[in-house]
Amino acid sequence: MRSLLHGLLFLCGVALASLVEVDDSNFENLVFGQPGKYSFVYFYAPGCKHCQELEPHFEPLVDLYEGTSLQIFKINGRTNKRIRDKYKLFGYPTLKLFSAQGDDIGAYTGIRTTSKMIEYLEDATGIHPIYPPRTVVDVSPENIDQEVFEKLQNDVMLVFYAPWVERWENAHNSFYERLAQYYKNEVKDGTLFRAVDVSKAENNALLAQFKVAKYPTLFYFPKNRQDNDKPFRLDHDVGPEEIVEMLMGSDAGQREFSLVSSLDFTEVEEETKDADVDVQYRDL
Repeated sequence: MRSLLHGLLFLCGVALASLVEVDDSNFENLVFGQPGKYSFVYFYAPGCKHCQELEPHFEPLVDLYEGTSLQIFKINGRTNKRIRDKYKLFGYPTLKLFSAQGDDIGAYTGIRTTSKMIEYLEDATGIHPIYPPRTVVDVSPENIDQEVFEKLQNDVMLVFYAPWVERWENAHNSFYERLAQYYKNEVKDGTLFRAVDVSKAENNALLAQFKVAKYPTLFYFPKNRQDNDKPFRLDHDVGPEEIVEMLMGSDAGQREFSLVSSLDFTEVEEETKDADVDVQYRDL
């Protein structure tokens, strides 16, 4: 069991993408060598703290733009003096977009998250990413019964997440999605991963029913349960290690939780209408 935990944590700590690194000798051939293709290049420096923070957000772009007219590269700005001098690089990380003809379209200076970089690239190039199918199922008041409450024979993980919170802003490559894929394809024990996006107004009733006020908050519904069994709640230190430990039957700090069941969704929405802004946006 411990080896499974270590394997899953390794899976969730690394990116799926294989990012091609260029250098002084092949920069122009690779970056500008494909007719009709743009290139988005990440200039980094070893040991750079801000570079290390950027990389988990940048690397998913490789998979998302595979098969499109946009290429993704990185280059060590310190050791490749010719390219560093050519583009007058003074600080790292630096992100630049190039045309196939070698035109320097400009540097990206926005928020360094996957979703924000995608917005920039779409605006600048008109090229859209190719999102892979997700294993995690989005839950709303309309489908929570069939996706969570009626899955009595399955372990069900239900997370309430905010897409502006670090590690949760890219639903297609988050550790939660990768964990769901691993359990589906490798473990194959029927464990289900569900998610509620708290930024969507349609989910306000669920926030009230589950009494959620901080993000992420995780609920665990063990398999072979009865209708009236209480789920377990974890609203601190929600990461891959805690999720795996809960599924293994260990104590990750989860506690039993009583759901609001006497009110229907419409009544809950009315009662919490005035608190919606505070609940959803207090972390912004």
